[in-house]
Amino acid sequence: MYDPPTVNLMGKIGADNFTVTDVIEYLTGGKLETCTEGNYIKFLTFNTNLLRKGMLEQMAIEPYSSYYIANQICRAEQTARVMLADDTRRTIGQLISMERKKPAAVFISVISSNFQTACAIALVLNKVNIPVVIGGIHVSTSPLDIDTYLRNYLTRPELVSQVIGAGDLATIKEIVSDIAESRLKKEYHGETPVEDGAWGCSRVNELPKIRPHFLDKFPIIGPILSHMIETNVTTPFLGCPYSCSFCSISSFPKEKRKFTSRSPEDFTAEMLEKQKNGANFKNRFYFISPDNLLVGGKKLYDVLDKMIESSLAINYAAQISIEVADDNELLKKLRLSGAS
Repeated sequence: MYDPPTVNLMGKIGADNFTVTDVIEYLTGGKLETCTEGNYIKFLTFNTNLLRKGMLEQMAIEPYSSYYIANQICRAEQTARVMLADDTRRTIGQLISMERKKPAAVFISVISSNFQTACAIALVLNKVNIPVVIGGIHVSTSPLDIDTYLRNYLTRPELVSQVIGAGDLATIKEIVSDIAESRLKKEYHGETPVEDGAWGCSRVNELPKIRPHFLDKFPIIGPILSHMIETNVTTPFLGCPYSCSFCSISSFPKEKRKFTSRSPEDFTAEMLEKQKNGANFKNRFYFISPDNLLVGGKKLYDVLDKMIESSLAINYAAQISIEVADDNELLKKLRLSGAS
């Protein structure tokens, strides 16, 4: 499971005929036509000076989508091991070298800022016959981009697929089965944004947590805390019924962003599992990731009540509309549940 980095391509704005093959040369120093079974690992390692940090990296917030899909894959295939990679903590090339074999497939979750990197990696993997499945909000909102920017350059286009919409269990099961049978479809369509049970699998090999370097700015205690604290990410529900002009969610087809909630029990159980041996700096701090908690309505109240009545000891941040200030009862529940 690969979470691509954002790379600095600003210097290439206006360049004539700058294609995905040129991106590979720009990031690796090697030409794609020289990539072979014997040297492809070096094409999976990018020039770190060209990698950019986004808001999530700066705030030490992990990408929830990669963790969620990794667990869905393990639910779909009971013998699967899923290893997470990015290009700062662990690369795909390092994993392949460590395992001494190719992966059965590489799943990639993309947003617009890292779409170019995803295409470059997919092209290299395709060169050595490794199946690639690309999903995420970018391909769901711009489903023609894979054909436009990538497919014409593939040696074996039948080994690259895209997922429009959610990575629900039924869709992931179909993909995993098709990979095993060497019949990967060009496109799959997921429907359910979030489901119960997609967490905690021991066969998911997670990345080391992002260190919160912003804490280093605090005198004396900051560098100590930045080595002790980890930020965890989860979500009780996903989907949004609104189409605000300032939000990328509005470009998502409405049927693909329908409001869907996990059960309060499943959501709370995920966090309790991490605190089964007690609360500490590594399992206490959370970012709860819906774009707007307030769209949960009655479901949000149910989730907060379950958190409050449980033995959870957490502090969390979340995004929520300013209208929350009009609801004193909700403000109280948020505070009691750990909102900080």
